Amino acid sequence: MYRYATYDAPVPKADLVITISEFARNSVIHYLGIPPERIRTIHLGFDNSVFSPGTETRENFLLYPARPYLHKNHPALIKAVELLRRQDPDLRLVLTGEGLERLGELPDWVERRGLVSIDELKRLYHTARLMVFPSLYEGFGLPPLEAMASGCPVAASSAASIPEVVADAAILFDPNSPEAIADGIERAFSASADLVARGLVRAEAAGGWDRCVRAHEDAYLDAAALVG
Repeated sequence: MYRYATYDAPVPKADLVITISEFARNSVIHYLGIPPERIRTIHLGFDNSVFSPGTETRENFLLYPARPYLHKNHPALIKAVELLRRQDPDLRLVLTGEGLERLGELPDWVERRGLVSIDELKRLYHTARLMVFPSLYEGFGLPPLEAMASGCPVAASSAASIPEVVADAAILFDPNSPEAIADGIERAFSASADLVARGLVRAEAAGGWDRCVRAHEDAYLDAAALVG
């Protein structure tokens, strides 16, 4: 009901609609019937003054920063790590985000950090062996870009907008299958040096909030010209 009131009802009346990804743009065209020429995609930015490579030693854990919403797909990731631990019993999973207690009882190799400070998040990006992003649905998805900018290799879901965000700088996997997630993580381990290099290039190309702000300013001026 909230989204109907804030999205569905006002969008048909708008002179210009801004979406955060081409995936979201195509959804607006498909579900709301808005003409493509009235919709502009402006990717989100990230704080590139905060997220940058570090010098810490990487440890044998996977990082997933996400609240435990159903589409964030924590259970499938935990099953995937359980499969990987058959060959690497020291592998751990670190979760950050508010509300992780809702996941219930977890194996002792899963660590719930909860909400963490920016400094702690930076340290986790600098020390994780890999950042894994198994989400089933994202309008955009900032954590992969933050990880890439921090020099952390990424394995990510092939769903929704995520391939658009990560481009060729992450290993993609089917998030519906724990086996596929585990395979994607293993492939990312093998390609970690290449992923770090590609990730830094991708994060720089994506740009920070300044680029996002300038694009919105241009969109507002264009919208004003339409009704001026």
